[in-house]
Amino acid sequence: WICAFCVNQHLTICNGFPPEPPRDSPEWLRFQAHACDSLTLQRHPCCACSEPKCWEGDHSETNKFDDIMKLLSLRVPSLRQVVAIDR
Repeated sequence: WICAFCVNQHLTICNGFPPEPPRDSPEWLRFQAHACDSLTLQRHPCCACSEPKCWEGDHSETNKFDDIMKLLSLRVPSLRQVVAIDR
C-alpha cells in the first residue's frame, strides 16, 4: 500500500493552497516552506481543474492516515512502515 497513490490530490491541493496564516508568524514561515519547492524555492505550480476541494471532514482523503494505519496494523500484524522525508 502506497499512501501517495491512494489520495486524489485534485480533491485537496492541486489548484491552490489553504488560507495563509498571518505574515511572519511561525505558521506563515512553515506555510511558505511547504508552498515552495525546496530545491528551486519557486512556488509549486497549481492546476486549473474544477474538482471541488475538501480539506477537512468525512469527505477529505487526507485526514484518514492514522485510521488506515491502525486498521492495517490490526489486519496485518507483520505490517512495517517506511517513511521518506524530503528536507
